[in-house]
Amino acid sequence: MLVFKESIDRPADIIQAKGMKKQVIDEFILNNRFLLVPRLVNQKVFDELCPVKQLHRRRKYCVLLITGDEESYTIGNQAFISFAYTNTQEVVRFSYAYQRLHQPLCDTLLKTKNSTQPPQVFILEHRNAAGKFLYKEVAGGWNGTDKNKQRLLDELQRLQKDPSILNQDTMLPELNNEFASMFLIRWIYTAYDYLTEIIDDIIHNNWREMMPLLSLIFSALFILFGTVVVQAFSDSSEDGKSKPKTKDGAKAENGSPASVKRFKRRPPKKNFVEVTELTDITYTSNLVKLRPGHMNVVLVLTDASKNVLLSKFAKEVYSFTGNLTPHFSFLNVDKHSAWMETLLEFTQDAMQIDTDEDDGARHKIDYAGYILALNGHKKYLCLFRPVYTGEEGPGGATGGGRRSGSREDHPPRRSVPRSRSTATLQIHHKLDHLGLWMERLMEGTRHRYYIPAWPGLEKITAPK
Repeated sequence: MLVFKESIDRPADIIQAKGMKKQVIDEFILNNRFLLVPRLVNQKVFDELCPVKQLHRRRKYCVLLITGDEESYTIGNQAFISFAYTNTQEVVRFSYAYQRLHQPLCDTLLKTKNSTQPPQVFILEHRNAAGKFLYKEVAGGWNGTDKNKQRLLDELQRLQKDPSILNQDTMLPELNNEFASMFLIRWIYTAYDYLTEIIDDIIHNNWREMMPLLSLIFSALFILFGTVVVQAFSDSSEDGKSKPKTKDGAKAENGSPASVKRFKRRPPKKNFVEVTELTDITYTSNLVKLRPGHMNVVLVLTDASKNVLLSKFAKEVYSFTGNLTPHFSFLNVDKHSAWMETLLEFTQDAMQIDTDEDDGARHKIDYAGYILALNGHKKYLCLFRPVYTGEEGPGGATGGGRRSGSREDHPPRRSVPRSRSTATLQIHHKLDHLGLWMERLMEGTRHRYYIPAWPGLEKITAPK
């Protein structure tokens, strides 16, 4: 296999093997994808010909000829190509650019502005990806004479011994892409030629000769419009079939005994749970303007129970962090009790038992351990109340779920001092079975309390 470049008399590269594999052929073609002296047509070609300097690797240089595409420059351009053939080096690549097509690049190197200069040769080294180059201008310009060739050869030999001769640096602008509009222009010209040919055939030829072409055109139009009509009818029938499913989905959302959508839990992507505090600063983004389909699961805590409840909360909800819809926050009820009480006014049926008992006992409700699942877009919440209260019921069993009865049903017990570890254990157990509750929440089977509007920002602003 032989590869010819500028010279048609001498191959630029040869490969010979018995039963060459495709991988060998592809690599051979890839190594010879450029001419010996290619023309710079865009930035991608420039970066491949003159790559960025790599550490611990040999320096690579680019010899650039800035010239023109007029006929008067032909002799000098051919002389530059012949010089490259006779002085091929592994670390030096030769290329040229037309000053008319890449004026910003040429103005930077020639230190002129919008003026046509005689051909000039530069030796470049690409220093970084931002476009910084070290360069040296070869004195005397370039006319293709023997004197020009000897001067360039001397500079290349000096460069091998002392790279510091590239004593100037600059930031080169990105090259213009000469092929940016080429495809569109070619397509327009091809369409114009084709239409012109058809019109000439219609005007100058008889209709009998044009019948095959007209038949082909009308057949294509018939197939095109027929496909559109069939597609439109199929879309309308699919919409009609999907309406009953939509109604069933609406019934399931309102709590009717429709089929429940199974929740598919995705594995967590992180090894931690991101829990943010719900304050007046994050109130709008985390709740009021939460994206449709997303939900903020808020843990209610106090200053005393903050560390214990947050640790337990993170363990219970960690397996749900792989899904993108739930977000996790916590609310300090010591700071935002007004907002909490305003919100729970819409859940009176769920809070009735606790309210009755707390009024009889004349003490404030302990909201620590409550979970509020808030859907900011549809304006509803789901409520989780602690399943463990830290009190003992009849027979010494620990109380769980809802408390029943009044203070008169049981004789008053002597208060027993509790150690700090016992109180911590009781707080820790407030979030038992939260994982199961989250499963039902994600399936959409938890009862929803709809509210007309979220409490105002002033309700959650902490008092100063």
